Amino acid sequence: MLNVRSFFIFLLLSFVALQAGVVYAEDATQARVHKIKAGFLFNFAKFATWPPEVTPSNSLLMCMWGESEFKKYFQAFSKRVIKKKKVEVRYVATTKEVNGCHVLFVEHTLGESKIRRIYQELREHPTLLVTDIVSGGVINIIPGGKLLRFEIYPDRASRARIKLSSQLLKLAQIVDGE
Repeated sequence: MLNVRSFFIFLLLSFVALQAGVVYAEDATQARVHKIKAGFLFNFAKFATWPPEVTPSNSLLMCMWGESEFKKYFQAFSKRVIKKKKVEVRYVATTKEVNGCHVLFVEHTLGESKIRRIYQELREHPTLLVTDIVSGGVINIIPGGKLLRFEIYPDRASRARIKLSSQLLKLAQIVDGE
């Protein structure tokens, strides 16, 4: 009786340990995805040029719209330097708060229809709108390859008066049109 009970306890503990390993693997993969997204965003800002009237200060404002674990990775941009400008981080929840943002990352958690409305409102605003849904902004970080890839809409960047470097464009999937 004791051996059968011990065996079932062992099986139960093994199952729990196995599930914890699966959760850990998912968490590790999600952390890796967040790090890649953060790297993409930082480099997008490095390879973008805004109209002179947009960047008169000594800072580059990176904004985020959405709530998730990615926030802590996004916060890491604070006090970094891009093109001799100190990076500042701001969290926004309305298009009115976007004024002054050089880069705006809008998370998929807001929903596709809301992200498309945000793009429509800001499409002529000189903000590099980056999303993590297909065709959501000027640049979209999307699943592909081993983890992530990105697509760029050059016409959308032109409409916002943002120039993207040819080096960045070479690495992207280019999408024509609006």
